[in-house]
Amino acid sequence: MNAAGMVRWGGAVLDGAGLGPGRREAWLLLRALSGIDAWLRPEVPVPPEAEAAYRAAVARRAAREPFAYVVGRRFFRGIELAVDRRALIPRPETEGLVEQACALLPRGGLAVDLCTGSGAVALAIAAERPDARVVATDLSDAALALAAANARRLGLDGRVRLCRGDLWDAVPPEARGSVDVCACNPPYVEAGEWSDLDPEVRDFEPREALVATEGWRSLYGRIARGGEVWLRAGGWLLCESAPAQAAPVAALLRGPAWDAADVMADAGGAPRIVRGRRALPPEPR
Repeated sequence: MNAAGMVRWGGAVLDGAGLGPGRREAWLLLRALSGIDAWLRPEVPVPPEAEAAYRAAVARRAAREPFAYVVGRRFFRGIELAVDRRALIPRPETEGLVEQACALLPRGGLAVDLCTGSGAVALAIAAERPDARVVATDLSDAALALAAANARRLGLDGRVRLCRGDLWDAVPPEARGSVDVCACNPPYVEAGEWSDLDPEVRDFEPREALVATEGWRSLYGRIARGGEVWLRAGGWLLCESAPAQAAPVAALLRGPAWDAADVMADAGGAPRIVRGRRALPPEPR
């Protein structure tokens, strides 16, 4: 079958699965899996191996598996990451964490990415700031293996140190009190909200990367308390949150250990990134 026929077939399957307009996704799947652009080369025959892979991919997508998992990759802040069910799919709104981290990180500074998953935030920082030192942590061995593979493929494995453990506990002890910027996208879905999530999220992405089993308030509280120990004076803590959580999370960063806290909107205008600066020591009189 030629490329146009493959796209017509795939589009009809995806439309039937309620994923319309299916024609566009079918075109994207064929291009991603075979390199053939059906709009530019509609009559070109699709090789049998590519056709088999494409038909399998359409079936997976029709079952509501996320597009990024089906094609096995996702672009994030200018880098291409391998993605699979070991880690959360990086979202566009999380790119704001990288933008803020790179803007606030001093030359030669140390950045920490807690809950790194696929390595998206840490690797994007390292790619944009070759002068920076970067540490990334996660509780999941599987996620860290995926992050390590991404680091190797991007040629960043010598610049990003991956550490297994719970939040700040995994950061190397020599970094205590010297972290310039911490960027964190922790699990912040409440357990009771799990059943209400979109099936593409609930049925495929790792629950442990999404749900704060101890509750999001407790989790952000531990992150904030750790920041008081691990950040240098004047260092920044950047946390992604759900829009409804942003103000309460920012309130955690308005105690005596902090001298600035605000909330940044994402590209859609929703409150998303909470920023807090570790207090500077008082100036001598």
